Amino acid sequence: MKKTLSILSTTFCAVAACAASPEIVRDSVSLSGGANGDKVQISYTLTGEPAVVTIDIQTNTVAGGSGEWVSIGGEAMGLLGGEANKVVRTLDEPVTAYWLPSTAFAGQNVAANGIRAEVTAWPTNCPPDYMTIDLTAPTSTVCAIRFYTSTNALPGGFTNLAYKTSLLLMRKIPAANVVWWMGAPSTQAGYRRWDVHHKVMLTDDYYAAVYETTQAQYRNINGAAGSPSFSTYIDSDVRPYCQARCDTLRGMNNSTMAYYWPENGHTVTATSVIGRFRAKCGIADMDLPTDAQWEYACRAGTGTALPTGKSFTADNRKEAAWCSDNISHTAIVAATGEAVTKSMPHAVGEKPPNSWGLYDMIGNVFEFCLDRFDGNTDWKEAENAAQITVAVANYTATFTPGWDDADSPSVTTNPVGVATTTVKTITKRGGAWSDSTDRCWSGARTSGGIAYVPAATSSYIGFRLFCSVKEAVK
Repeated sequence: MKKTLSILSTTFCAVAACAASPEIVRDSVSLSGGANGDKVQISYTLTGEPAVVTIDIQTNTVAGGSGEWVSIGGEAMGLLGGEANKVVRTLDEPVTAYWLPSTAFAGQNVAANGIRAEVTAWPTNCPPDYMTIDLTAPTSTVCAIRFYTSTNALPGGFTNLAYKTSLLLMRKIPAANVVWWMGAPSTQAGYRRWDVHHKVMLTDDYYAAVYETTQAQYRNINGAAGSPSFSTYIDSDVRPYCQARCDTLRGMNNSTMAYYWPENGHTVTATSVIGRFRAKCGIADMDLPTDAQWEYACRAGTGTALPTGKSFTADNRKEAAWCSDNISHTAIVAATGEAVTKSMPHAVGEKPPNSWGLYDMIGNVFEFCLDRFDGNTDWKEAENAAQITVAVANYTATFTPGWDDADSPSVTTNPVGVATTTVKTITKRGGAWSDSTDRCWSGARTSGGIAYVPAATSSYIGFRLFCSVKEAVK
């Protein structure tokens, strides 16, 4: 690769809600080095406000840079380090990033002045859509958090196995001040009394993990494997962790009701799985989602039962989710290479994502939420109808008054669920591989015990991590 000069190109986050105004100082961007595929240094100056700064490497096939500039893309990007794709707090003086091209790019014939670094300053209240967290950092080291503008910008490309094993990939969910319908009308197939239809609004954007937490990610987060089921198969690392326990994840204690949401907020024990991970990533509210956060992320802008937007038919459910109707599949035993037919979770990401790029939001494994489930653990409506009626009354009592006004229902803002010491069960969402398809839909709520661990042959409860934008960019 020839040594070249940069051509300055700065862009800004075009979102009206962004009040801050960080900028890259004009004519401050420069590139140096890079001869024979060596590391390229990128210098720039940020002014105005601390910001998330992203860098895109672009090429131009016309000498002098008079042609169209095109990103080289994540697969060819290789390594971007230093003050790149992270929160930058140094203002009004040069900082340095570096780029080490991957072998997919090194050695390409680039015209003179045919490479530039596009340096973008994003206000911290509207960072880029994607965030990655390095799960392999030692416990005593704060792990790297990087931000990317799209899946095309992700190093190694979106299909890189690292995003299911050694990195946690998260997607920003545009939730702030959007009014939407949670639950479903009573005419929805599979409806239960606690799936009640009501208007909700969340006041902040947040990040949600693109995949259900895999077995490999759990080991990297937890520092130990725990006791995951289905660990003998060749692709077990990328299957979802499926023996999740809220007491292990957060430190919840049934006898003292310690570390329960919402009474104790996002407080968890330091020795819990999430507590240890927070110590590594520095994100204070990395946690399970609230019930409303989960459902809004699952729906991805749709008002239908399926996040695909399609009608709730058996074929469309099977197209969207792994459930009891279609879960049996061939798995390869790692030790012997033997092919066996099993009913168990699939590797994450095999079904199409929703329109916000989140995979397996319905089916595969249930996902724990923070909200408590005030009701009978047996969710079959015909049994214990009186207890269920009381549970629904307690649940709806947390809604904003007027929520059931047929003409103009009022909006419940940032719901957090019930708070009573008589309720010790947690909501789980999305349905599972062992579940019938009538519970695999966006608005379906189901109860899961705190310390409940299914048998190793039928494990089906996992989790997905969420965090606020505010804490992610601190």
